[in-house]
Amino acid sequence: THDTSHFVLKSFNQSHMKIPPGQHVHIRDNIEGMEITRSYTPVQIITGEKRQEAVIDFLIKIYPDGALTPKLDLLQPGDEVEISDYTGDFTLDKLHGKSTIYLLAAGTGITPMLSILPEIGETTKIC
Repeated sequence: THDTSHFVLKSFNQSHMKIPPGQHVHIRDNIEGMEITRSYTPVQIITGEKRQEAVIDFLIKIYPDGALTPKLDLLQPGDEVEISDYTGDFTLDKLHGKSTIYLLAAGTGITPMLSILPEIGETTKIC
């Protein structure tokens, strides 16, 4: 939608961070003297070509009155962003052996679903 932005983050020290499907990271910044942290799930962007660099993609809805997203919306290439290591309770083994999986999401809440879709077996029905 018009208020959702695609962010591509690259490590400044050439380290590689692979985030397992269904996991998320915390993006942290100091806003008006307060540390603000929000959770975001990376997405796998399908471009048809293999990327040469290790990057992490995010689809983030920008809320004009949000605590963190207005500042994220002002980011320029080369700006630094502090992110945590990945975390979360979901693991792909919870999907193994399932014949049907129901996914329900709204808005940018679809990003966790997008991260696991490529990992679901062809014999599993997705509803």
